[in-house]
Amino acid sequence: MLADRTHVFYTDSYNGWAVALLDKDEFQIGQAEYTYRKSDAVELAKEYGVDAHIFGRDGIYQRTIKASA
Repeated sequence: MLADRTHVFYTDSYNGWAVALLDKDEFQIGQAEYTYRKSDAVELAKEYGVDAHIFGRDGIYQRTIKASA
């Protein structure tokens, strides 16, 4: 199963921000990774080499960071 994108989203005050790897049908691959800071989660998502979809603390989509070529 190939990764198509990542989602960066807020979970709660205990876990902070999550990075989930998704396939083309938007099914999660493996376990999400957690970081306390959003900026750390965004950097982690970029390391996967696929598009990163960023969501705000309120769950609303904010932007997409395209994978570097």
